[in-house]
Amino acid sequence: IMNADILQAAINKQYAIMNNDDASFKVQSDAATSLMVNLRPPEAKEVKLEIKVEQHSYIDDLRASANAFASKQIEKIVEGVVTVEEVVQSDLIIDNDIDED
Repeated sequence: IMNADILQAAINKQYAIMNNDDASFKVQSDAATSLMVNLRPPEAKEVKLEIKVEQHSYIDDLRASANAFASKQIEKIVEGVVTVEEVVQSDLIIDNDIDED
């Protein structure tokens, strides 16, 4: 730590003044107060942290698309157009065109 020797010398000086019987009580008291104030351990601070998770519209769009897709699959199964096995075994084709607004 830079200047640690100077800091220690200042502490030693204040300590010596505090214990010097030739110094006035006021000077001794000021030295003692200086040591107490400057050597006090750091106070605990309360930190408030607020974390918000915001859903972007992309998540809502994806959820709506997945629900619509699942509804169509159920509708086709109910109508007898496809079987559950066919739906489960079918490949999911994803269109990679992304519309970035």
